[in-house]
Amino acid sequence: MQSHELPLPDPYGPLTPHPSIPATPRAGHPHRGCASPSGPTSQDRFRSCIALPAMPTSVATARMHTRHLLRRWHLATIADDAGLVVTELLTNAIKAAGPIPPQPRYRDLYDHLAVVCLCLHNLTDELLIEVWDPKNNPPIPRDATPTDEGGRGLLLVDALTLAWGTHWPHQGGKIVWATLTLN
Repeated sequence: MQSHELPLPDPYGPLTPHPSIPATPRAGHPHRGCASPSGPTSQDRFRSCIALPAMPTSVATARMHTRHLLRRWHLATIADDAGLVVTELLTNAIKAAGPIPPQPRYRDLYDHLAVVCLCLHNLTDELLIEVWDPKNNPPIPRDATPTDEGGRGLLLVDALTLAWGTHWPHQGGKIVWATLTLN
C-alpha cells in the first residue's frame, strides 16, 4: 500500500506580486482587508497587509507574521531588525488607538475595539513597513531617563532604519512608516 501526503495549504497564499486593486474600504474602517493606505506602487515586488485588533497581543502576531514573510521573501537577514521595528511601531499604534479595559467583556469589545494595520512592501532595494492607526496625533520621540520603562521605541526605529516618518491618508488616521535596506 502506498501512502500519499497531501500538501498543506499555505496560509499566506502563493508567493505572487500584490494585486493591483486594493480592497474596498468599509465605512468606519478605512483599511478593511488592510490594502495599503498608500496604495500599490510600481516598485512593489511583493506586498502583505494585515488588519489586527488594537490589543497588546497583536504585537507578537505582527512580529511573527513579519519574520515568517521575510523568510518566504528570502530576506531572513533583516528579519530581526524588521521584527523590532514592527514591534515598536505597532506598540505605538495600539497605544494611540486607545486603551481597552483590563477585564473586557466580549460585548464591550465587539463593536468598539479599534483596528490597526501592518503593511510590508518588498521594494527593489528596501523593505517599507507601514503601520496605520485611527488617530491623527503624530508619534513624538521623547527623552527617556535611565529609570523609564518605555520611551525608547522611536530611538530604536531611528537607529535601525534608513528613514521613518508619518503621513496622513485622506481616509483618516495616520501611517507611520519606516524603511530598511535589503542589501
